[in-house]
Amino acid sequence: MSMLKVTMHFSYGRDAWSGLNSKATFDAILAGERSSTTRFPSWPGYERWKALKVDDHVAFTPSAT
Repeated sequence: MSMLKVTMHFSYGRDAWSGLNSKATFDAILAGERSSTTRFPSWPGYERWKALKVDDHVAFTPSAT
């Protein structure tokens, strides 16, 4: 079993949609404005998701530290 620690803090910048109060993904999750995030194979770091196995743990944090 392994532990993968990943950040969920990505700034929306100009990609924020109308009516969104949060400035970043993790803030939106905490505020109930967003419930999940999608990972695409073309995104950097996707290999770590593909390598996960049953019983591995993932800790989502507001920052990478």
